[in-house]
Amino acid sequence: MLTALRHWVDAPVTQAPPRGSLTVADPPEAVVAEIRADRLSAIELLGDWRDRRSLEFLRKLRTRRDLAGAVLETSIRRIEDPTFTGTLAIAPSGVVTLRRSRPELSSLEVAYFVGTDRSHQRTWTANAKAMDQIFLALANGTTVDLEHPTFSRTPRVVQPNEVRLEFRDGEVLTLRRVSSGWDFQSNGHSGGGEFADAALDRALLHELAKIDTAAGEVRFLDEAVVLTLTAHDLHVNGLYRFDGVPADGWAKIRYPIARGSGLGAPRIESVELLRSGSSHGMPVTLIQRGYDCDLAFRPGDVESYQLKILYRQPVTKRIAKYLITTALAWKRPLDRGWFLVIADSSLARLHFNMPFHEETSFDGKHRFTFESSPFKPDRDLIVSW
Repeated sequence: MLTALRHWVDAPVTQAPPRGSLTVADPPEAVVAEIRADRLSAIELLGDWRDRRSLEFLRKLRTRRDLAGAVLETSIRRIEDPTFTGTLAIAPSGVVTLRRSRPELSSLEVAYFVGTDRSHQRTWTANAKAMDQIFLALANGTTVDLEHPTFSRTPRVVQPNEVRLEFRDGEVLTLRRVSSGWDFQSNGHSGGGEFADAALDRALLHELAKIDTAAGEVRFLDEAVVLTLTAHDLHVNGLYRFDGVPADGWAKIRYPIARGSGLGAPRIESVELLRSGSSHGMPVTLIQRGYDCDLAFRPGDVESYQLKILYRQPVTKRIAKYLITTALAWKRPLDRGWFLVIADSSLARLHFNMPFHEETSFDGKHRFTFESSPFKPDRDLIVSW
């Protein structure tokens, strides 16, 4: 079989190998790519079998531009050194051993998530100093007891998900986050176990915390607002959900209130900052300047929290307005926007500039709702009658 693999690697082939019942026949570059992929698979198998009779044959392939690279070098090294398992190895004692030196590392890239959003992964390329810190931390891992795992609590504000280390000889070491720590692969070959490394976690979080778009970012997630309307005023009860731990401890938010003809000076009735799912209050400061409010609060290490604001605004004409487009300043759609308008039955028929739906009326009140998920507003809410 090994002789057949060597022959396939160097055979003059012009047709792509079949994949089950399918064969790539066109375009020509796709055929070449299929042939190359199969040749590299054969090279990997020769390395996996540690076939010493293939060693000189593989060394000569270094002159082939289509085959030279990480896969070939790893296979050669696996044959030259029977103990070689890649950059990381797990000793029988359970200690993770680092088998490379820092000068051999050419690049390091980290993929991570921010907040609770797992639909969009960001990437960051480490500079030389960051590479030093992260590489050094790799020597501190220990294997995970899968029957009794110890879960490391990484802050949700930024979650490293994958670390990719590329070495000068072509080896690519990939660490991937799993529930109990990390697993790893060298050029696609499994490292044979999972490990926990608190030093690595700390080094990654420390470096990502220096990025403006990572740790220290507060995100506006959704809003649920009840607007009660009478002939004389608008009463707003807004609940706004956020997550993220501010880098300096303080989150600062501008909260403007609609102004214009017929819209009187608003009066803030109460402001509360609550831990999500709890009635536990946290410090919040409000400074009101006419129609504009500046809010500052300290969520501490709480990762998800809600801001509750109640205000009343006089209306002297048959129109009320609530600002929604201010959410666009957060540069991403909200997860959800939900609005309920409760109108006194004495008011004439209401007109909305958004597609509200009338609900069942009771207690002499008319109720109208609007909901969107995700929510990216293109106008402010105007109600007239």
